Formats: sequence, structure tokens, C-alpha cells
Amino acid sequence: MVACDQKDKEAPSWELSTEVVQRGPVQASLHLGLEEMSILDTQTLKIEVQAPQNSTVAFPNLEERFEDYRLVPWEPTLRRVSGNTLFLTRHLALEAEESGSQRTAPVEVVVVPLGGDEIRLRLASLSFDILPLDDLALLTQALEGNLGVQRPHPYPWLSPLLWSLLGLALVGGAGVYLISKRQRPTPPPPPPEPAHHWAYRHLEQLVQQQQGGQLSSEAFVDGLSNVLRGYIERRFHLPALEQTSEEFLRSLSGGGHGLEEHRPVLSRFLEYGDLVKFAAQNASEEEVQKGFDFLKGFIEQTRRGES
Repeated sequence: MVACDQKDKEAPSWELSTEVVQRGPVQASLHLGLEEMSILDTQTLKIEVQAPQNSTVAFPNLEERFEDYRLVPWEPTLRRVSGNTLFLTRHLALEAEESGSQRTAPVEVVVVPLGGDEIRLRLASLSFDILPLDDLALLTQALEGNLGVQRPHPYPWLSPLLWSLLGLALVGGAGVYLISKRQRPTPPPPPPEPAHHWAYRHLEQLVQQQQGGQLSSEAFVDGLSNVLRGYIERRFHLPALEQTSEEFLRSLSGGGHGLEEHRPVLSRFLEYGDLVKFAAQNASEEEVQKGFDFLKGFIEQTRRGES
């Protein structure tokens, strides 16, 4: 990828890029927006993946791999299909707390083509520099006291000239500020709501609706299934809302997302929810309570790593 001049456009120019890693029909690459930055700037990171259509792609838990930075992800992952090829792009913004030479951690992307074997692509690290702020000690230094002696101005006519020059300097400085502000990249959006906060908020709404007589036991079970899928999609970046239960459970066999040990109980929960929703199976109060307790326990076990 050819690097663009960041001053000429608002989007990141992706100055640093790894070589494209390819394994069979799958390829991936990692890009950074800035080779050198102030500690007050925001570093931009992009992962691009190209794979056969209907592949399952698992991105790494970047919050753990970049623990020294504050991450601001753009949600959701950009997804595009052209012909029989799937293109995925994931963006993050990194805000560092310390200056000096920095290096990103290696990133591994796991891809499972439909009906094929798991493919792992490891993307190399990228180095960049974070410059410290200038020394501001002189600005905070105490001023000397007034000695009580003032020197008369030998040229009173200079005062209007000095005021004119000061006015021109202020106008020029304002112009430079506006131009530089216009050329800065668009700031990233605020951090998204943590997945477990989202899930607990929707669980509370379900309970209130059921207690108010607005939901039957069967509708409550269907609501639990939707909360589970929404939580998994936000927490693990898997397209659980777009897939059938069978497709979602099949995608868990690819690994790389930390859900392997939960697969049996997720399978029973989703299959029961499908029976209630599509086969008109009645849901007893005991089964409803078990489903609610399971979902709360699953969220508590898997929420680690979120704020």
C-alpha cells in the first residue's frame, strides 16, 4: 500500500504496513497511521482480511494485546463481499500514556473457510515513536518582583505600530490554527458500551416486562436467546445475530475466541430456545428460571477484560 500524506486528507494515511501474509486463499495485513506522533496524538490501527465467502473470521482480543494503550474500536467490523471473496476491515485507535519507541504486539487472525480447515495468520509487529511534550518549566517559573524603577519609552510613536503588529500576529495565528485544525484526522468515536453492560440492561428490561404481564414465558425465553446472541456478537465479535443456531455452533469449532469450553451448554440453550420459538413448545417456570440463571452466569464468566 502506498502511504499518503496525512496533511492532504482527513482519513489516516496508514504510513506503516506489514507485508501481506497469505495462507492458501486467505490473506491479512496490519497497518498503522503514524510513524511518529506526539503523546497527545491518537495512533490508528487497521487489520485487513481477505477470505473466501462464508468463511468464519475470528479477530484476536486486542484489548489484552494492547494493554498499555487505551483502545477505541470502531463498531462493527466493516464487511464487504465481492464475487466469492469476503473482505473484512477492523479499525482501532490507540492512545499511549508514555513517550519513546513503541512496538505493537504480534496479531494473529484465525480463519475457517466453509468446509475447510482452520487457517492461522500471524501479523508481525510494527514500530513507531511517541515524542514527549516540550519542556514547560520556563512557563511556570516565578517572575521577579517589581523593583519600583520604570524606564521611560524613548519613542512614544512606536506604540500604535506595536499594537498593529500584535493585531496582525493574532489574526495570522488564528488562521494557522484553523487551517491545522481542518487538516487533522477526524477523531475516533467514543468507546462503545461494554458488552456485559448492554446485556444486563436488556435483561433488566425483560424482567420488568415479564413482571408487568407483557411477556409470556415463551416470549421471555426468546428474549433471553436474543440477549445471548447480542452479547456474544459484541463481546467476541462473532456474527451470532446473523447466523442460525446451527451455523453459530459450527463456527465455534474454529477456536481462537475462548468459547470452546462453553459450546455444549450454549448448544443446549440455543436448541431449547429454537424449540420454544419455532416448534411452539411450552416453557415452564422452572425452565425459564434455569435459562435466566445460565445466561447471567455465562456473562459473569466471560466478561473478563471489559471495563
